[in-house]
Amino acid sequence: MNNQQLDKLDIFLNKASWSYKKYKSYLKLREKFVLELIDIFENNEIDYYLYSEFSTKNKHKFHKREFDKFYIKKSNSFKALQSDIVEKEFEIFDFKDSLLFLKKQDVIFVVHQFSKLRTLAIKKQVALGSKNIYIAYEPLINNKLSSKIKNFVATFSKFYFRIKILGFKNTFFYDNDKVYKLSYSKFLNLTFEPEDSVNWLLRSRHLNLITNNKEFIKIKDIIGYLKENNNLENKMNNVIEVNTQYKFEEPIHLNRKFWESGNNFFIYPIYFRYRKNVIPYKESNQYIEEDPGINLYSFEYFDKLQSMTDKEVEDFLLKNPIEITKDYITSGRHRVAAMIGRLVIDQKYLTMYFKLK
Repeated sequence: MNNQQLDKLDIFLNKASWSYKKYKSYLKLREKFVLELIDIFENNEIDYYLYSEFSTKNKHKFHKREFDKFYIKKSNSFKALQSDIVEKEFEIFDFKDSLLFLKKQDVIFVVHQFSKLRTLAIKKQVALGSKNIYIAYEPLINNKLSSKIKNFVATFSKFYFRIKILGFKNTFFYDNDKVYKLSYSKFLNLTFEPEDSVNWLLRSRHLNLITNNKEFIKIKDIIGYLKENNNLENKMNNVIEVNTQYKFEEPIHLNRKFWESGNNFFIYPIYFRYRKNVIPYKESNQYIEEDPGINLYSFEYFDKLQSMTDKEVEDFLLKNPIEITKDYITSGRHRVAAMIGRLVIDQKYLTMYFKLK
């Protein structure tokens, strides 16, 4: 049986899509499909266990952000097993050796195959619905210890970067709702997109164009790179515009076609800088439906928008603070890109404002 392929971006988008839908109906579907898969394994006499880090004493507890992982013993009957899986309307995806992904109604399960079924942590029977199932899970004390360590590291990291961005005084009197000024030097030292960000999966074409394929990710380095050897103009010759003639499936911020069919979404704000009345992504389909005759986010689109004066930019930035997590931008990249564009052509830095996430 020739299975479909699933990549890291597919997996990320699946998780993001359920998060966007606030996991409506997700846990009930997962329980139903887990039981269907267990019936298939048991009917085919396949040894299995369900691995989970989240279990109570006698009942299995699902965790929203984790896929369910089945460990099964590899056998010659597995090919026959696949036909039963397909009959139950699961899609089968190859990922890598001895690893399969199963999907039904956008709920994904991971199946690991081993020639010898190994034991992970503690294995026991617990109740799931009306059925007893085999699970393996980490001891609760290890979970608590691991969580405490993770929480400590996360708290320390947040505190460290808060001091770095705000200074000691503002850190100790930090107000979650307050908007802070972003100095020129701190702006330059921000990271446009961290190397390990999931955005490189979906938005890589747009990011690669302005970072020289991830070589320059700090704002000061992007500016230096684009100023050098007329690189901004050279990059403009490599732009591929996303075709925005037709509406996109919502949510747009998770739409592969919207992001992967071009590379113009960050380079154009750098080139055109601050323009009036730029349509936000979430209103893209409304703009497309109205069919104004100019492709959204195209060169022609930005070229026809009126430039902001410095005073208008200052007012706009005060009313629309960016968001920063640690030392990187989590919201407002296009505003930052427009400021990068100003600095590339040696215009002065206008004070940006931010909130910490």
